[in-house]
Amino acid sequence: MKKIFLLFFLQIINSFDGLASCPNPKEIYTIFQKTIQITDNQSELLKLKDFCQKCNIRDSTYARILQKIAENFHSQQEYSLAYLLIQEAITLNSSPRKNIKRAFLVDNYLLLDKITDAKGNYHKALGICDHNIYIATFFREKSNLIPQIYSRKATIFNKIGDFEKAIIQSNIGIQIAKKLHDSLSILCLTERAKAFIMMGRLKEAKPDLENALKISLTVNSISLPYVYYWLAQFSLKEGNLLKAIEYYKKAQNLYEKSRNEYSYALSFVDIGLTYYYLKDYDNALKNYQKGMGVMRNPYMNVIFLDDIAACYWMKKDYPKAFEYYQKALSIAPIGF
Repeated sequence: MKKIFLLFFLQIINSFDGLASCPNPKEIYTIFQKTIQITDNQSELLKLKDFCQKCNIRDSTYARILQKIAENFHSQQEYSLAYLLIQEAITLNSSPRKNIKRAFLVDNYLLLDKITDAKGNYHKALGICDHNIYIATFFREKSNLIPQIYSRKATIFNKIGDFEKAIIQSNIGIQIAKKLHDSLSILCLTERAKAFIMMGRLKEAKPDLENALKISLTVNSISLPYVYYWLAQFSLKEGNLLKAIEYYKKAQNLYEKSRNEYSYALSFVDIGLTYYYLKDYDNALKNYQKGMGVMRNPYMNVIFLDDIAACYWMKKDYPKAFEYYQKALSIAPIGF
């Protein structure tokens, strides 16, 4: 049924020039809802965006289309494209138009924060978070996003090594989540645990991770692979490397199911490195080679090649090690 609808939609797009009139906003919204149900929907969303522009449709649905396309670009690490689109959505949702929903600004700024963070501008990202918390207080229907915004602040503080501030932001988010719904505390619990792990305070990290895992499994949260990842990190710190591999693989399976290609590919690095620590170089090599097979980011492949070379070095296969080190240097973004 979805395929039939999509074919019908594509016929509408392709025959646009011959149409006497444009679809009404309700029809566009229906098309959008059907489109986002398709797994690989980026090309269809881009066509729908162009269609809206030709029909001069600038309403809340158009803003949602911009948001969704920007989210897809963000997941593909196309940050500049994502930034331009989310800025357009913010401009539209900030306008005095009657056919927009200003509450969606909270979603817009949440994505803008993630994009800004991904580009390495941490202090600006923190400022966006603070601005977003202020905006969210005006829209009761968006109060459930406030704990997530605090978790975003905690994430950034963890990145820059200010673990005490990460814990403070997580605490605020957890307290707000308790008043709304326990499931909203998952990310804050995980970020607080992350801070404790980085500070070597494993006894304090353990209950947070256990609680985050329990809630994630209960509500089938999309944050579950992230929780598994930090359970793996916790296990590494405890010295339980086999347990770490078990958690990494659980996260990896979820990344594969959700088609998160980058995280799925990157998980092979974590698993391979843990096997390397166990001196199981054959299994390490298997994971690095599988990772290279699915990793689309050419710069990340430098890491895979370097790790493969290290395994051959430890196996005393020096010609092979040299070969892979040379390959790594040949594609490294340093003009070597």
